[in-house]
Amino acid sequence: MALHRFIKRIVEQEIFVQIINQAGFDSKKADCRLNWGMPETPEIELADVVRLAEISATTGVQYVRPDEVRKILVKMGFELTEPEETESEPV
Repeated sequence: MALHRFIKRIVEQEIFVQIINQAGFDSKKADCRLNWGMPETPEIELADVVRLAEISATTGVQYVRPDEVRKILVKMGFELTEPEETESEPV
């Protein structure tokens, strides 16, 4: 937290003020602040998941595995049953 405060102070005073003034604005009126926050996660649409699964299936490049697609769909609210595991017969 101390490092965040230090960086915030330097960025606001040494960078933001200079850029705002160079642009011809009043930096005191602008009151531009640096706010630390969590990075935003992108919205994932169902069409994106389906398209990525299709690409993985048709190209043979495993961008996303079937089990990962299932996990994503469950997180999106789909009620999926666990896939049945087939027992391999002895050879």
